[in-house]
Amino acid sequence: MKKKLFALILSAVLLAGCTAGTSKKSKKKKSSSEEIVARVTSVTLDRSELNFNLSENEEDRFTTWQLIATVNGEGDYEKSVTWSTSDEEVVTVENGVANAIALGEATITAVSTFDKTKSATCSVSVVEGAPVVKEVKITPANPVIDLKDGKTIKLTAEVIGDNAPSQQVTWSAKSSGVLSVDQNGFVTATKTGTGTVTATSAKDTSKSSTITVTVIDSTPIIESVEIQPTATRYELDIYKADKKTMKFTAKVNTTNQAPETVEWKSSDSTKVSVDQEGLVTALATTGASDVTITATSTYKNPGETTYKSDSVKIGVIDSTPRVTSVTVELSTATLRMDKTAKATYSVSGYIEESQKTATWSSSNTNVAVIDENGNITPVGEGTVNIIATADFVNPDGKKMTGSKTLTVKKAEDVDDYTIMLYICGADLESDSDSRYGGNATEDIKEILEAGKTPEGVNIILETGGANKWYDSSNKLTSTGTKIPENLTRWFVNGSAKIEKVEDTYQPSDGNMGSQNTFKSFLQWGLTNYPADKTAVIMWNHGGGMSGCCFDERYSKDGLTPTEMYNAFKEVLGSGSNATKLEWIGYDCCTMQMADIASINADYFHYQIASQELEASTGWVYTNWLTELYNGLNGNDPLTTEELLKIICDDFVNANSSWGSDNDQVLSYIKLDNMNAFTSAFNEFTKDCNTDSYFNNVVNQSKNTLRFSEELVSEGWYQYYICYGDVDMGGLLNNLKAPSTLTSAYNNIIGYHKYYSQASKYSSKKPSGLNAFVAMQYDDDEYVIQLEKSDYPTTSTKFTAWHDMNIDHGTWYR
Repeated sequence: MKKKLFALILSAVLLAGCTAGTSKKSKKKKSSSEEIVARVTSVTLDRSELNFNLSENEEDRFTTWQLIATVNGEGDYEKSVTWSTSDEEVVTVENGVANAIALGEATITAVSTFDKTKSATCSVSVVEGAPVVKEVKITPANPVIDLKDGKTIKLTAEVIGDNAPSQQVTWSAKSSGVLSVDQNGFVTATKTGTGTVTATSAKDTSKSSTITVTVIDSTPIIESVEIQPTATRYELDIYKADKKTMKFTAKVNTTNQAPETVEWKSSDSTKVSVDQEGLVTALATTGASDVTITATSTYKNPGETTYKSDSVKIGVIDSTPRVTSVTVELSTATLRMDKTAKATYSVSGYIEESQKTATWSSSNTNVAVIDENGNITPVGEGTVNIIATADFVNPDGKKMTGSKTLTVKKAEDVDDYTIMLYICGADLESDSDSRYGGNATEDIKEILEAGKTPEGVNIILETGGANKWYDSSNKLTSTGTKIPENLTRWFVNGSAKIEKVEDTYQPSDGNMGSQNTFKSFLQWGLTNYPADKTAVIMWNHGGGMSGCCFDERYSKDGLTPTEMYNAFKEVLGSGSNATKLEWIGYDCCTMQMADIASINADYFHYQIASQELEASTGWVYTNWLTELYNGLNGNDPLTTEELLKIICDDFVNANSSWGSDNDQVLSYIKLDNMNAFTSAFNEFTKDCNTDSYFNNVVNQSKNTLRFSEELVSEGWYQYYICYGDVDMGGLLNNLKAPSTLTSAYNNIIGYHKYYSQASKYSSKKPSGLNAFVAMQYDDDEYVIQLEKSDYPTTSTKFTAWHDMNIDHGTWYR
């Protein structure tokens, strides 16, 4: 019975064993070729020999040395060693520190604790007597440090000689910042290059050894990523199959075989997608906000926080044939019953030029009618919308329209011409030197010498801004008293004198550099002297982007372009409902600036000003006013462009006696074409707000005609001041602007007059309009006299160009 039970138990055990064995076999983890078996390959010591000296002379005694053991191997092995000495009566060793005990020889051994078959030895000799240094030996000799692997290596210096000289050395290095060495022989590399390290015996400083240490860096580095093609912006068209996609490649510039792979990404994949092969596909229009496509390296350089990348901007349009807008311009906003007016339209959109036609209509034919050529005939008093309806039918079945409001008044309620002069005398009037003062008085005299104004012409003035007016101004006033210092409003009367307007319309005394003062002047003139054509003339100093009309009675405060713009907006309205006056003139220095013209385009048809510093005498008023009067009296009035050309010619010719020093220039701009130029310019410069772009602008500006440069002397030191004025036409040429932009620029230049024999214009010619560049032209020789806060922010239409100047320009005051 027991035998049978035992057999059953044994059988069960064997069966269980077989079952367990089968289970273990099926679950056994397979060995991997990547698994490394831990093992020690060798043990090394930093010294194979040690010579100690038991001299009674303390300076010659050398009895202790720290040995360093290195255990080499693979895998996860123990790196410790066991130390032993062959003769403890000669030398002892503990944790690698060898101590000489008595004369003799012995061997110190370091044995791996992980693999006792691996060891290293150091022969020790203990002597006594005066040591003699023969040489110093550095190990390793002429090593190479690779920054990829680490910045530090350990050098060992052995002092060789008789009677076991001291092993103490002094370490030093020469390397021009490549490396340094501490007194333990540790060399730390700073950058690539070469340097020398010297170990000098402490016992005998005449004995030393010098080695060369080379520092390299084999770290893989991504230098840059460049998207190709290399332009910064491209435009795709979801309407055209061949324009809907574009293939880009990423060139990765590397050092030491860094990975060249990139990851492509779109800032808005709902509008523009990109795959990992660089294929960009347009999905939806982007409007004013481009989509950014970025290629980013998948490898990040050591020590850097970001990955190298490059980007390109993609704009997407939909050129499905359609009209996008219709704009209307009127030759006048207020029309007399006995006059006619002219309307023009502009149709924009993705259609052929021949299709950009429109049909005219009037919202109220009882007020005015318009023919197919845009000629407007008044019918009755009132307000009417002049409408242009595009002939092209958009895909949605609608026709786009544009309109402008016209007010028709009785002939007796609207004059032919009103000229408003805002005369801020400043030191141009008050200067006690007759060569430089009295200029405002003289120009008013020139105005009056044109004679009696014709019926329907108003010449109105506001004077002030000067600490005193010349006594001779009493010959100009109807009362025979000189012009007062406080703000005063005048009109030219029938006796060709200036006469004060009635007290009801006289302003409170104030600052002519104030926005509110200028606004009040505009409201008074436009309300009380409405005319078919109105001109506004600013008279004073000008400082380009810093403005004009600097009132010396109020700390030379001036009207900035933004203040003038705000005054116009409050008086004339904004947007499509804004009233446009005929022309604005700046009898001031350096006011013919693109920024100023772009914001005045909302409120005037023309702008006349100087690109350069003006002669203190300013414009010559008598002739052009006479021509204006004669034309109106003879019912053959001058066109605005004819009138402005006379002003330009008279001004430059009056200064021709200066000869080759005559660098006076005057031009007029067609502001009705300004918006087209502004748009084209913004498109050309939309990505200009970078250091590299601005540096290119500066370099090209140096090769362009510049204005407003004045030599200033402060003791022995002399320098030029300027207002950052660079000829726009020349700059566009140097920047290689596209033909669409240069054509738009040429369309705004009405006429520019300059003295062709002037030495300044011998090689470069003014083109009629200035660009502003906030740059220091030549080291410290040219200084911009303009505060950053003066540069228009809310009113300027050159947005990207403005930001480039603000962010990268050089400002001094």
